[in-house]
Amino acid sequence: MKILIKSMDICKSFMFDKCSLCRGNIAIFGEKYYANIGTSLGSFEITDSKPLCRGCHSRRSDDEKNVEAMQEISILMQKERYPDALDRLKSIYDSKNPGHNYNAANIFVNLNQFDKALQYYDRATFLDTHYLKAWYRKGMVFIYQRNCESAVNCFENVIILDPNNHLKWTFPALFRQMMCLIHIHNTAILEGRPSNLSEKINRLLLYFYPKLSEIQKFNNEFSQLKKFIENKEFKKWIEKYVDFCNDNYSSILDEIEPDILFEIVGPNKDIIRYFTKK
Repeated sequence: MKILIKSMDICKSFMFDKCSLCRGNIAIFGEKYYANIGTSLGSFEITDSKPLCRGCHSRRSDDEKNVEAMQEISILMQKERYPDALDRLKSIYDSKNPGHNYNAANIFVNLNQFDKALQYYDRATFLDTHYLKAWYRKGMVFIYQRNCESAVNCFENVIILDPNNHLKWTFPALFRQMMCLIHIHNTAILEGRPSNLSEKINRLLLYFYPKLSEIQKFNNEFSQLKKFIENKEFKKWIEKYVDFCNDNYSSILDEIEPDILFEIVGPNKDIIRYFTKK
């Protein structure tokens, strides 16, 4: 009898997969759904796709009723009515929907509740480790919390997921990562600790120089920087260039960051984006 039960258990293990979220059984020969579920909340690991049951898969997108609600939330955010936007989101919130967690986090950022925002970005990147915008916004929150090391990891994931900048987030992620590395490097030097970041920072500075010099509003600053190159004062050039990046940090990001703040995945997996002023 024990042998029979054990044989049945073995057969069962071959007949079913496990859902990566609810751990329920998925019939091997049934319809398959997959998602890039993380290993744990707060992990920076980018994972391969894992199996999902039909129920968990269906909760990752919004039905028509929820799409309507999300449109209302976007309007409330544009009007800077963030508490109202949060209340409306709570009325439809599904913890297994990556977009709901991402949008909740964005609202909490605007309410300056960064610990709360981080919880929801953690959830969004756990439910979809390829959620590029969530990694980017999560990195921003780490900067607000002065945790540059974790911010660097988040921006690195953006770069890995979109190395050719097709989705327009890699360029600003590289810039934010560079500024975090400069902060980490300078802090180490001030505290008398060794730093091996100089080479990487210099590579990033050289990468950005021609791209930033093309932005018309910075013409005067780059005319001044150019003189240091012409005079072969490279150390002075790096020093002044870093000063320029620090002094114009927000203005540079205004030029290079996408404005998409809100995103809805509709019932047919169509993506509806809302553009709001930062």
